Amino acid sequence: MGEGAAITVQAIDYTALAATLSGLTGARVQQVRGPDIPGVIQLQLYRPSGFDTPDCRRLWLDVWARQGVAAIWRTEIKRPNRANQGGFVMHLRKHLAGSRLTEVRALANGLALGWQNPVGTHWLVAYDNQLTWCAPKPKIAWPGRVNPGMMELIESAPSAPQQAICSARSDLEKALSSRFSQTTVSSTALQQARRSLRTKIRRVRRLVEAIEGDLQQAGRSDELRHQGEVLKSQLHKVPSGAELIELQVPWNPTTKVTIELKRALSPAENLARLFRRARGFEQHRTHLQRRRDEARTQLQQLTELRDRLVGLDEQSAAALLHVGSESRPSQLSTAPKRRSQNLPKGVQRWLADGDLEVLLGRNGSANDTIVTRLARGKDIWMHVRDKPGAHLLLRWSHERSPPSDLIVSCAVLCAWASGGKIGHRVDVMWTRCRHVRKAKGAAPGKVYVSGEKSILVDIDKRTMEAWKRRRPS
Repeated sequence: MGEGAAITVQAIDYTALAATLSGLTGARVQQVRGPDIPGVIQLQLYRPSGFDTPDCRRLWLDVWARQGVAAIWRTEIKRPNRANQGGFVMHLRKHLAGSRLTEVRALANGLALGWQNPVGTHWLVAYDNQLTWCAPKPKIAWPGRVNPGMMELIESAPSAPQQAICSARSDLEKALSSRFSQTTVSSTALQQARRSLRTKIRRVRRLVEAIEGDLQQAGRSDELRHQGEVLKSQLHKVPSGAELIELQVPWNPTTKVTIELKRALSPAENLARLFRRARGFEQHRTHLQRRRDEARTQLQQLTELRDRLVGLDEQSAAALLHVGSESRPSQLSTAPKRRSQNLPKGVQRWLADGDLEVLLGRNGSANDTIVTRLARGKDIWMHVRDKPGAHLLLRWSHERSPPSDLIVSCAVLCAWASGGKIGHRVDVMWTRCRHVRKAKGAAPGKVYVSGEKSILVDIDKRTMEAWKRRRPS
């Protein structure tokens, strides 16, 4: 609920709500949170099958027992975990995390959820203005200020009938929405919601413009494939170490094509690189077209919602904003998630070809952070041989080695970040991160490496300009 909302709690039909919650049996607790709301515990549940869409498999449940009311309802809000870690929340996290929901029972003034533990079924009870954790053997309850006959009360209560799992989400939302008799939103909260809507419209509009710009860049696939066919027909004319070559098109003698090459690669490797880039642009173009259509659809929906708010009173506009925010699905759910920008101090983030993440340490402590905290076993680690410098980490999740042009490009960045100048030739070693280890007590930035390979690269201006263009702001 927004700030300034007034809530009146109605009488709750515990039998109906327990029957609805029984459709969630089999769900496993992934997380227990104790928000700074007295008498409320939040559970994150996951059900691997049984729901229609993947986003229905994970949900938050707020278990409430305060102000004389016991209830359980679904929420989209992940509340802050600010409870005392040595108290009731810590006890629940120890005994409840990883357990599966096996049974739901309705009590006279509350609900009991049964969770399967290795020692038997334990119960989380919202009853009589308090939350209680009950274990059958021995018959104990925690915290201690509880009804000593709680287990007898639970055992005497009938189990809720099993409902269809496919309708559990909608039924649960209906039961939870019925607990509020009236809701009023202040004008301040309504103004904030309108500003948020305008901000979202501007953000989605910029996203559409950015995707269209990327689509223009992805249109180079046909050009690169054409260059590859020309280079393939005259590969014997290409000298080693060339950066630029002009060739005549065999099937059109009046036309010439200028092709950019990598000096560190052989003519055959440059040919493979052209076709590989053309394939990548084609695949990227299909993904961008899908994302552009989804973004345009979301922009149209947001614009229609904004136009409908014009001329409405505060109560009608608040109801429309609430319905729109709850019912409208995310149109960009298939887009890749943006990686977190909150990196440790001294660690820089870059993007290689294909939007692969590259992390660069600019001092000894940052280098240690990369090796000890951020590195994964299959990632690629690089460092200038026999000289102090930056540690480079390339995110890579495959057993096969990265393409040679990607290795060369990352090695150039590593050499430049270690103090190399344009035109210098530098020896760079690289290996998997599982072969890099930090000895206890070693100096900052000093590691032990095994199974490394060497590559001799030239720090050229064109490669570094490409890196700087792709670096996130």
